[in-house]
Amino acid sequence: MKWSRAQPNEVPLDVADLDFELATPIHDTINDALTKSDVGYPDFSGPTVNRLREIFANRQSHLYGASVDESRVEICAQSMQSLCCAVLAFTAPGDEVVTHTPCYLPIRTAVEQLGRRCVLLPVRESRSAEEFEESIRRIRPDGTRIGMIVL
Repeated sequence: MKWSRAQPNEVPLDVADLDFELATPIHDTINDALTKSDVGYPDFSGPTVNRLREIFANRQSHLYGASVDESRVEICAQSMQSLCCAVLAFTAPGDEVVTHTPCYLPIRTAVEQLGRRCVLLPVRESRSAEEFEESIRRIRPDGTRIGMIVL
């Protein structure tokens, strides 16, 4: 259906785009959950959540050398819930929140509804870390505070 709405030379990508075959481990995990009728929200007090915290902390350590205290990792059922909590916790009304574009439209809407200003940073395939930092400096050349960067 989305392809019928696209203009010539336009690729209609959605946030949850399913134009690619589902990876076997994901397929098997979903199939297993369906077989067990386990389709509700996660048990946030159970051992699975503790394992998720451990996996996240290990991944941050492996990828970035970051030390993460597992007890401080919060697990949320929805990405937008997490974003809103982070925006409220780490920014003040009127702060700028930088996000890449294209982005999931509800990100921009949520940031603005929380009284923050959404600043858009277009994604470029060739952007290096230095180019990214320069883009941020161009947004705030005087060095004043940017409340948050959402990637």
